[in-house]
Amino acid sequence: MRISFFIGIFICFGHLISAQTGYINVRERLLNNPAVQRGQVSWSFRDIASGQELDAFQSNKLMVPASVLKTFTTALALTRLQGTFAFETKLLVNGKIKRSHLRGDLMVIGGGDPSFGSGLAGSMPGDSVLAEIFRMLNEAGIERISGDLVIDPFALPYDHRVISPSWIWEDLGNYYGAGAFGLNWRNNEFTVSIEPAKSHDDSCRIASVSNWAKHLELVNKMSSAYDNEEDVYLFSAPFSSKVFLSGTVKCRGELFTERGALPDPPLAFGLELRDYLNSHGIEVEGNVKIQQANTQDAQVWKVFRSPDLRALIIEVNQNSNNLFAECLGKRLGYGYSESGGDALERYLSEYKPEADLDMRFDDASGLSRKNRISTSFQSRFLRNQTGSTEFPYFLGSLPLAGEEGTLKSFRKINQLRAKSGSMEGVRAYAGYFYDAASHWISFSVIFNQVPAKGSEQRELIADLLDAASKNAFTLPFPYAPPGMLRDTLLNLKPVREMLERVNNPEGYDSETQKRLPFKPNVVFRGEPDVSNPYWMVEVSAGIDNIGQRLRFRVHAQSRRIEQEVGGQENWKEMKP
Repeated sequence: MRISFFIGIFICFGHLISAQTGYINVRERLLNNPAVQRGQVSWSFRDIASGQELDAFQSNKLMVPASVLKTFTTALALTRLQGTFAFETKLLVNGKIKRSHLRGDLMVIGGGDPSFGSGLAGSMPGDSVLAEIFRMLNEAGIERISGDLVIDPFALPYDHRVISPSWIWEDLGNYYGAGAFGLNWRNNEFTVSIEPAKSHDDSCRIASVSNWAKHLELVNKMSSAYDNEEDVYLFSAPFSSKVFLSGTVKCRGELFTERGALPDPPLAFGLELRDYLNSHGIEVEGNVKIQQANTQDAQVWKVFRSPDLRALIIEVNQNSNNLFAECLGKRLGYGYSESGGDALERYLSEYKPEADLDMRFDDASGLSRKNRISTSFQSRFLRNQTGSTEFPYFLGSLPLAGEEGTLKSFRKINQLRAKSGSMEGVRAYAGYFYDAASHWISFSVIFNQVPAKGSEQRELIADLLDAASKNAFTLPFPYAPPGMLRDTLLNLKPVREMLERVNNPEGYDSETQKRLPFKPNVVFRGEPDVSNPYWMVEVSAGIDNIGQRLRFRVHAQSRRIEQEVGGQENWKEMKP
């Protein structure tokens, strides 16, 4: 029996040693990879319980994060706006109805809802929104509107600020580069079907386009080739009426579709609503006008509410929806800034240590190439979120590796949930996993300008995370809980003398004397690690003008106690 026990211990210990050796080998193999050595690599694995970095490589280096930046946007939105928050879009009537005739305007006022008419995250699809507006007008007996369709998108700036100024031209016309407006429509995108050429001498043609984009002029600049796969980009800009299609299309290929960004979603919505009402028997005599609505005498007929924030962030983190992220960022900045990046800067300032003051947030989606974060900061931020009451919803919004969202094709790794990020020159992942020692770990891994295919970079990162999940990390700076030091601190001479003073009844009024004796309050602050091994401790007692406090710092491992004397971080060692 005893022999079997020791054999079991030996086998278990052997597995742990093997896993640790495996992680070290994978780590070294990654860092010795020729492509990795030519690019920039950074990672941080942080123990959630203690806050200590279990392993890191260049974790303070500033990196372009791509879409893993969305973890900041969604987590902050949950904590600042709360999970039950919802956007609103209002339908109003301004005028009188006489004999089936609305003598006035039909108005729609946007509230920055990214899901309006998209059918995403449980929202109403665009066709259902149009049908609901028609139903309400029809039930009111309206057959003619002599006024205008007034579309008010001015909950957010309706100008150049709908996009980040640092977004590149190549992205703007494509669906993922759509601007964030005060009124968004059908995910601010449209589809175009392209019919390939029959021969090299022939040219491909645009077969069809979404109904809500038929007012756009599509300019065909595509070329045909026999040996190329489809590689088509759309080029446009906010408020433009032209969309250019450029790139190569494989000859004799099959009909395929591309997704483009709507240059002006409020206008597209207004035109589609007018056409829908006209085609269903309600004549609109006026024009579609983009302007601020005069609501003084108007009646609200309908409020379209978005799904709640907990549903919206699933769309952001599972499908990496840039529009949804930008609208959440702009909402975070409501009343402060029109820039989602500015809002992130403001709220993240409370998390920033001095070493990270050079980080930069240019948008809320990660599409900007000017964003800069450190993996150390991101793993620390993700760790801090675990204390939020909304954290279960945030964690659930992150795709499960190998099963969900943008991680569906990623390797299955035990309980790993993460946000992915990729664009030209960037491959990144950030989230949570468990290791073999049951450490719950927050992590961030970012590759910048590594000259290898995206699939190869993904496998390198998967190898690292897989090996890390099978490894039994050890805390680099282990220490006992601080509560064991409380009695030692209370027995220090300066503390005993302070308690004597505050509990001296001489000079106290009768009411204060009734509260004696004052019990000491001991507060430990900080999270000791290798770089800063101290707890900062405050011992206080008393109330108001008779209260007193003393400050100490305690080395978490050696238990050496020092008292602050004379302020300005002057420390004197104390003997218990």
